[in-house]
Amino acid sequence: MTYAALTIITKENKDLVIQEIMSDADLLKQIRIDDIEVRDLLELFVIENTKLWDNLTDLQKNEINDDSESSLKNYYRNTLIYSDEAFVDRIRETVENYKKEIFVGPTTFDLDDKTLLLLTRKAKENGIMNLFHEFCIILFGKSNSFADAGKRYNLLIRTNIEEFSKGNLELLMSVINTNCQIYQSFSVDKYSIKKIYLRNFTDKTEEDISKRYPYF
Repeated sequence: MTYAALTIITKENKDLVIQEIMSDADLLKQIRIDDIEVRDLLELFVIENTKLWDNLTDLQKNEINDDSESSLKNYYRNTLIYSDEAFVDRIRETVENYKKEIFVGPTTFDLDDKTLLLLTRKAKENGIMNLFHEFCIILFGKSNSFADAGKRYNLLIRTNIEEFSKGNLELLMSVINTNCQIYQSFSVDKYSIKKIYLRNFTDKTEEDISKRYPYF
């Protein structure tokens, strides 16, 4: 059975499926996790169904936890296994450290659509969307190449920018203006960003933007 099929079945009959899995203590323990893709799918399934965490072997748990040391994706989504508080604390910690000019965690950007969807949903459930948007902007601001900037823009900014607060938009303009890998990237739509900024700040003009954010 594929992961997609399993998630559909679980969604339609969640209590029954989880009960069946938990009734067989060895079922999940038989899954070999030396394959990174298999380990990734197992982790996603456990995140969606956190009751199953205790059904994993210590080796499986350690492999999933160790992934967070080298993977930005897992550094954030692994917290979803434990508690909402752990997730919120890690997002808040990232934002606060950024303001102190500290960046903790893996630097290689490997977030994907599926993980971002999980993080976004959890942020909405916990009422921290403004903070979460700050978090997305900060990760975008860490772009280290033109291609990286394009990838991060499409995943973190383009689809969410209409929901940004005025504070979020000011932060976005600032991180773009201070990172040449972003403001020189053809994949980052600075024209659209500027239009949205001006629409929200009706007292500002293009001249104001040019003075404050010269690389726009």
